[in-house]
Amino acid sequence: AWGEIGLDYHYDFSPRDCQQDVFRKQLEIAAELELPVVIHDRDAHEDVLSILKDFTGLKAVIIHCFSGDLAIAEECLNRGYYLGIGGTLTYPKNNKLRNVVKYVSLKHLLLETDCPYLAPQPWRGK
Repeated sequence: AWGEIGLDYHYDFSPRDCQQDVFRKQLEIAAELELPVVIHDRDAHEDVLSILKDFTGLKAVIIHCFSGDLAIAEECLNRGYYLGIGGTLTYPKNNKLRNVVKYVSLKHLLLETDCPYLAPQPWRGK
């Protein structure tokens, strides 16, 4: 697989247009090599989906540590993407993700870790 590749707007350490250009180039390489992609999407759902729309021939798309709402999940599922679900599902205030998981078929969910980050609730901060 090729990744983790994508966009991270949380801290804005890199200019967004630069991130988008690099992301497109990485997707071009993945398509050329016929590799599945693991997508990093932090606070950039709309731009990630917009860019991915131009790459319909990708072997497989996995949205790592999915954090979108139900509408974003539906768009991902309509495109055949997989949603990676990790420790954030256990966070008490993450009802949005729990609602998504209730909706999504198990065949489109992948259990994953981002260890040592995003640990399940009992181990957060340890």
